[in-house]
Amino acid sequence: MAENKEEKKPPAGSKLKWIIIGLAFFALAGGAGGFGYFYFKKGRSAHAEPKKEEPVRSTVSLEPFLVNLADKNESRFVKASFRLGFTEADKGSKLSANPVFVAAARDAIISLLTSKTSDQLLTPEGKTKLREEVQHRINESDPEAHVREVFIVDFIVQL
Repeated sequence: MAENKEEKKPPAGSKLKWIIIGLAFFALAGGAGGFGYFYFKKGRSAHAEPKKEEPVRSTVSLEPFLVNLADKNESRFVKASFRLGFTEADKGSKLSANPVFVAAARDAIISLLTSKTSDQLLTPEGKTKLREEVQHRINESDPEAHVREVFIVDFIVQL
């Protein structure tokens, strides 16, 4: 009584179908990966090149500021002096002689300083952010100013 067992084999076309699907998947994945690599590598290299920034060639010194800070529980003061740097050699002397520019710059800085707390200003990161915000506000108030750098010349916080 020998039984004839027939082994069930998948049709040959089914195996071929899975091989084709697998190859297509790897081809698409490889193509997408290659595209992404070259696309993003090109984008990164364009941003990785350091910008050649012009050096500061002239400055405007502003009179010292003495303002209240925004601390809620205590009365705190800051005394600070700033010098604004420009890339054009004669820009500093022209702007320092312009009373409208000086008034607008002082107003922007006073508004900024009075919105800060002593905790925000006492850290190195806080001073870096303050420089950036001063530069942004002055350039925003006078687009022709083109402040390149903000130097903190004097800085005292009364605690």
